[in-house]
Amino acid sequence: MIFPRHLQRFIAVWRAQDAVSRFVIGASLLLVVFAYLPTLQFDYVTQDQWRAFRYSTDPQSSIDRAQSCVKMIPRFYIQSGRPLVWITECLEHAVVSSISDFFFLRPIMLAVVIASVLYLGLVLSPFISGTATGVIAASALVMVPGYSFMFLQGMTAMMVLISIIFAAASFRLFSQRNINGCSKLKTLFLSSAFFILACLIYPAYAFIVIPLTLIEFGFNVSERISKRIYTLFNSLAFYFLSSVFYYAFIKIGVLIIEKIRGKFPNLGNYEVTIQLTPKLIIERLQEIATYFYSMSPFNFPTWHGLPIAILATFSIGLGWLSYKHNGRSVKSLPLFSVLIFVIAGFTLIASVSPWLFSKMDGFSTRHHLPWNLFYCAATAGLLSLFLKHILKVNSKGIPIAVLLGFLLPVALVQHRLSILEAVVTGVEIQAMRAKIHDWVEQKGWINNRHLLVVLPSTTRPIGIETATKYDQNFVLASSQNPVSVPWMVNSLLREQIPNQNFKLVDCAFNQSCVSGLLQDPENVVIGYTYGFEPINSPVQPYLINLSQVTTKPVNPSINLIIELPKIVASSTLDNYGPFGLLSSVQPGWHAEKNPAYPQKIAIDFKEMRLISQVGLLPQDRHTIRMPKAITINTSVDGKSWVNVATFDNVCVANVPGNWHNFELPNQVETQFLEIEILANCGDPDFLTLRGLKVE
Repeated sequence: MIFPRHLQRFIAVWRAQDAVSRFVIGASLLLVVFAYLPTLQFDYVTQDQWRAFRYSTDPQSSIDRAQSCVKMIPRFYIQSGRPLVWITECLEHAVVSSISDFFFLRPIMLAVVIASVLYLGLVLSPFISGTATGVIAASALVMVPGYSFMFLQGMTAMMVLISIIFAAASFRLFSQRNINGCSKLKTLFLSSAFFILACLIYPAYAFIVIPLTLIEFGFNVSERISKRIYTLFNSLAFYFLSSVFYYAFIKIGVLIIEKIRGKFPNLGNYEVTIQLTPKLIIERLQEIATYFYSMSPFNFPTWHGLPIAILATFSIGLGWLSYKHNGRSVKSLPLFSVLIFVIAGFTLIASVSPWLFSKMDGFSTRHHLPWNLFYCAATAGLLSLFLKHILKVNSKGIPIAVLLGFLLPVALVQHRLSILEAVVTGVEIQAMRAKIHDWVEQKGWINNRHLLVVLPSTTRPIGIETATKYDQNFVLASSQNPVSVPWMVNSLLREQIPNQNFKLVDCAFNQSCVSGLLQDPENVVIGYTYGFEPINSPVQPYLINLSQVTTKPVNPSINLIIELPKIVASSTLDNYGPFGLLSSVQPGWHAEKNPAYPQKIAIDFKEMRLISQVGLLPQDRHTIRMPKAITINTSVDGKSWVNVATFDNVCVANVPGNWHNFELPNQVETQFLEIEILANCGDPDFLTLRGLKVE
């Protein structure tokens, strides 16, 4: 068993530490807890955590929520190359029925962080002056934005954090393949398995193995440079081959699942694939170079060029030590330094391969976590060497100096950032909670069934906009990911109305679907806007204006429009009514299962109008479920009906967009239209329709 043996190893290492080192290790862990202490609150939710409320305004049971999550999430992650990343998210969804439930899970996340610090510190310890310095470097890593973003997402991203432990275990096994007591072949197999396991969770984090090989190469100054290059090459080749196995595993898995369960939807940029177009790679290398120059290696803003300065210091300092340990001529020092600099540069580029060769847009903090690991370890290690060899500081005091000079400032910055995270998300929740409370007091589900959320156009509330431009955290979730808005409403409705007797239906930015959906008295319709364009609505919407918490409040113009057509159907499956057909709202109308024919859809236009053409849009990828044989009837009073046309086969699309249009024999003036469905296109169980247009 690998991990129990590593635990035993760490206990043995702990017992071997002197009092100063134990103090530094304990103090480092306390600083990590201090840095994230403000996040151990109950009344805030970060961006991706809102997905816990995606299922229903009714809290349901834990089992129901878990089943809904398992049914909804895995297929996406399989195709995106991360089939194991969703597991803890579904566990979180099973536990969380209200915002306050997150409170009980956050200590678990912090425990994973502490475990990661201890284990990664152990892995780094042979290279950067011992376990205490390794723990300091690992502690600094778990406070960089690319890591803290995932930590703040709670158990939604717990597996991402766990992938670091798997990747570190892979490197430790590989680096000690000749001395760990196991057969070499078994060790290589286990090392590859742990790396692939980390990739199956989150490839961008799994590639921390690459900077670990660079740290091993750089700090192992007692070895000849030729042997170090050979070891580095072997390590990179090993992880390249393991990456190929991972990629092949994913692609073969997707093919097998598609054979069994049908074609996956196109994920666009999220699909795991390799892009080798030379022009694209050159453009991405340019983007990486620009980003590398301007980024901060840590969790606070720094001057541009610092990453290059640290890399140069790493190369010169370790080049000097290499020359000194190997008794080379001083003339070889520049050569050693340049060689280390070039090797380090290429290795750091390789460490962001999951983004470099992917279809993903925008290089961001989570993609360069391997760089952050290198800089945290290099900084801690170089400070130790500088204090030891240049300032001749007593070796026992070196870890304390690194702790105070490096980790303490990092922890103080993260503590402030953690406070901002809780404050910003709390502001957003309180603003929406107050509006939902007023709506509930007014019995809005009866008197005002159109909720309109005005989204903020700036990412942070008043007083916090300029806190730091470097950190991607502490932003208003509604400004970054509008799809979370109905989930926010769900969660707050659960707090204030335990047993709702209405359905919350999301129209998103499509305000044209509101009228049709409001025809069902059980529907509460939610839409959202940035408020820059006038809103056309059949009723005065209830505004939840989140832009008012920012320095750029917007008050949208509301135009009340005349009453729109009313549409009804002879039968409906569950909540899939016909109310959004005239706006082609997903997923469309579903008749009762195994419907008895004829089925009918009737429209009241509220006024007389001329009709010459009718169009049907089938449910996406389910043409077989749409009507085939139909009769068109009209009426001027809704009582006496006249047959104006019959069509025996409308299953074949005849216009772009998969619309099935058909002309009436003669133009008809009517107020009421009835589509009588005599058969569908072949599905024995379902009769469905996504869109309907009358011209």
